[in-house]
Amino acid sequence: MIKTIFFDLDDTLYSFEGSQAKLMAEHEPIRVISEILDQDFQITQDDFLFSRKKLQQENEDKSLKYSRFFWYQTFLQEQGIKDDNLAKEMEDLYWSTMAENIVPSIDTKWTLSQLADYDLFIITNGLEHGQRIRIKALGIDEHFEEIICSDNSGGLKPNQLVFDYALEIAGCRPEQAIMVGDKPQKDIRGANQAGMISVLIGPTDFGDDKPDYAIKTLGELPMIVRGLQ
Repeated sequence: MIKTIFFDLDDTLYSFEGSQAKLMAEHEPIRVISEILDQDFQITQDDFLFSRKKLQQENEDKSLKYSRFFWYQTFLQEQGIKDDNLAKEMEDLYWSTMAENIVPSIDTKWTLSQLADYDLFIITNGLEHGQRIRIKALGIDEHFEEIICSDNSGGLKPNQLVFDYALEIAGCRPEQAIMVGDKPQKDIRGANQAGMISVLIGPTDFGDDKPDYAIKTLGELPMIVRGLQ
């Protein structure tokens, strides 16, 4: 008997990579900071993206790689500017711009309403502050019992400790839980290791991380859940 359904957030409940919201959220802080610094500092979006990529590679297995404040703090320091208040302003601008432009996938709200009889949770590698902003802006926060993030679970997917922590928070056994996500090496691998039922949305090339079910759209999920009862 299925009791709990866990969802990934980014690119599962809404489109993130390549989305207008992501592009605008990344561009706006750099545009504003360029105006603030005027002609004394010539910085571009490419400069920032290069800095961020390097920082994320250096912190691949740490939740710090998802910290926008850390991104901007590091980037400013690379420009010779040590100003944490300015870094915080850039982080806040990123999130406010994201919130203004983010939209859920077309069938997200319908799917969540169809699954209202189950305990719904989110497991995300993002940091809690930013992910709560996104979920509220998407208008889906009321559907979820809790958000399990990398900074409150003590790890990153696919670490099994994250999934074990999620099961403990939800108060259910692995065989009572479904994990839905778009990344085979993170969502599906972690769910499989923890003994959950895994559902992959989107990609068809999953390599060794084979899901129990694969769907093209989120709207297919309620039928799968009903079939497992």
